[in-house]
Amino acid sequence: MILVVAVFDFTNGFHDVADMVATAIASRAMKPAVAIAIVSGFTFITPFTVGLAVADTVGTRIQALAGLIRQRAEGACKKDGCVD
Repeated sequence: MILVVAVFDFTNGFHDVADMVATAIASRAMKPAVAIAIVSGFTFITPFTVGLAVADTVGTRIQALAGLIRQRAEGACKKDGCVD
């Protein structure tokens, strides 16, 4: 599971970087090499300088949602007599 999350995060980063670089290049504000260098640098250092608050919040909410789904499923099985 951790490998799947790591692969998703890595490929998702491609999309984020592409969006940021495309804006700078399309507006002709920067040359492609400069835009890629700046975005790559800031994408790398941001977690170390700003922190992981958003990732922690998302992870906590997903765990809470999974617990709620599990509770509802267990309650439905007790009511309807599900068999594992």
